[in-house]
Amino acid sequence: MTDASNIATKRLPFSFAKRFGVVVEDGEPPVVHHRDGASAETLLEVRRRLGEVFTLQRHDTEAFERLLTQAYQRDSSEAKQLMEDIGNESDLFSLADELPQTE
Repeated sequence: MTDASNIATKRLPFSFAKRFGVVVEDGEPPVVHHRDGASAETLLEVRRRLGEVFTLQRHDTEAFERLLTQAYQRDSSEAKQLMEDIGNESDLFSLADELPQTE
């Protein structure tokens, strides 16, 4: 199975990926992982969005759900870490209070 660290979840919103059963993996060319039964219309929309040719990799429902979860869970973890880092910085309101008043 594909390493989830290569999945380019930023190219497709999670809601689209989940609903239509497609996830894009970076590469030359990109690989579009799709769930059994993905429609031609869905693949055409992915083609339009990517703007380049890609290869297809079909997965059964269970394998696709694991791939989808791993790919987007990684992005969620990165976002959580970013928010924690922002929280560790000085509070913007206290910084604003420290600014000298203008006359």
